[in-house]
Amino acid sequence: MKVLLTTILIMLGAVAQAQEDQARAMIGQDVFAAGYKVSHTTGTADDLFMTGNDISIRAPASGGAALAAQTIEIESTVAGDVYAFGQSLDIRAPIGGDLTTGGQDITIDDVAGDVRAAGAWIDLKGDVGGYAVLGGDKVHIGGNIAGDLHLTGYDVEFADGVTIGGSLYLYEDEEGAIEVPSGVTIAGSVERHLTEEFPEETQSFVLKGFLFVAVIAALIAAIAPERLANMRQTLLARPFGMLWFGFLGLSVTLGAAIVSALTLIGLVAFPFLLLIAGIGAFLGYVIGTYSLGVGLRLLVGMSEPDTLLDRAVTALVGALSVAVIALAPFFGWLFVMALTLAGIGVLINQLFSPRFFANS
Repeated sequence: MKVLLTTILIMLGAVAQAQEDQARAMIGQDVFAAGYKVSHTTGTADDLFMTGNDISIRAPASGGAALAAQTIEIESTVAGDVYAFGQSLDIRAPIGGDLTTGGQDITIDDVAGDVRAAGAWIDLKGDVGGYAVLGGDKVHIGGNIAGDLHLTGYDVEFADGVTIGGSLYLYEDEEGAIEVPSGVTIAGSVERHLTEEFPEETQSFVLKGFLFVAVIAALIAAIAPERLANMRQTLLARPFGMLWFGFLGLSVTLGAAIVSALTLIGLVAFPFLLLIAGIGAFLGYVIGTYSLGVGLRLLVGMSEPDTLLDRAVTALVGALSVAVIALAPFFGWLFVMALTLAGIGVLINQLFSPRFFANS
């Protein structure tokens, strides 16, 4: 996961550094911004969606924040949940919701909700109002934790007087590798487990995945802007037609794979057909998320994206919107499936131009 995250950040940085200005968009009170140096310094926004090389938040946000950059500084209160991924993250102001973060060097102030953090160096200076899941090479715990603490690390330090309101779960390569000083107060029990049993947060991985999709969409927009523009125009104009066409296309491919597996010769084609179906589904998802981002721009009266930076911001908006919707029970899964099928449909339509979808 570290390699994937580093790759994503390098690619995002390349897109952002291509133009050093800052592209900003507003949807309601939500702020979407991308560029080399991105900052939120005035007013009170609702949700913040920001990506670039350097990100700084120096004005309050009444909602949450989704951030991806090499360097991230949060110096003003964010009232909602924060998702922040980068190389260096310095959180010096209170977070009102949950914090999910990953990077190399991470400093964390007070968090009212839960904390999920993974990095090389984690310094928890503030208090945590919920539970905490911390995993890193070096971990320093200087604040109190109201709930349970799940902890793994090669070099772990507790400040004297730290209180854990729940239980302490230690994940180690060898039992007893992590020492707990006598000055640490633990209300619950202390349990030791193997490192590979360290918990993973499903929501965290869903929202990390949106960064990868946003980067792929931005790269496609940079390499083939006209073709991608044609596909998302078709999808936005005929979403249900493309949904049905995508269903047929994926059904044919998967059906061919199953039928081919029934014959000795067809067994050779079976894995290739599955690979084609998988690649098609992924590209359909990427096209669908980008099209959604453009649709949201048009919905609020903005013009179509015409620069690389605008397309990158649009890809980020669409991918993040889908990632958030995907977290909704049942409906989220249906929405993602429909969006993916519609993307597959428009991809097939663009590549093969069937007669019954040709413009008259």
